[in-house]
Amino acid sequence: MLFSVEEVADILHIGRSTVFKLIKEGKIQSIKLGRSRRIPIDSMQNYVDDLISESNASRSRSIEVH
Repeated sequence: MLFSVEEVADILHIGRSTVFKLIKEGKIQSIKLGRSRRIPIDSMQNYVDDLISESNASRSRSIEVH
């Protein structure tokens, strides 16, 4: 399943320009179909999984007692 940049922005509740920035940074993979850019559902899911992992890692670091 492929989503447009606009659909991904709507699903993730972020701006269109942020989606393009994430694509440019390689955080979300996309493919070009003609003049359109499409994002596979797996790529969007991987991005969300990475955000969750980062959040859990930062949470566990803040809990550590020094």
